[in-house]
Amino acid sequence: MFIRFMGIKPNMENAILLCSGGLDSTVCAYYLKKTLKYNNLIFLFFDYGQQTKNQEELCTKTIAKTLKATVKK
Repeated sequence: MFIRFMGIKPNMENAILLCSGGLDSTVCAYYLKKTLKYNNLIFLFFDYGQQTKNQEELCTKTIAKTLKATVKK
């Protein structure tokens, strides 16, 4: 994102995002897709023993479906 603010337009089509399904990663995902125009998003999701794993994973998958992204666990 820093490159964009420097006035350099990124020309890559693929982006990998660590996605928890929360507000921050959702905003970043939409920013990559809608503003920076990345075509192919890959969300990485980790199970690190969090109590809310199922909810976070569901949110991540829902966001991925909306943005036509791939989820890797």
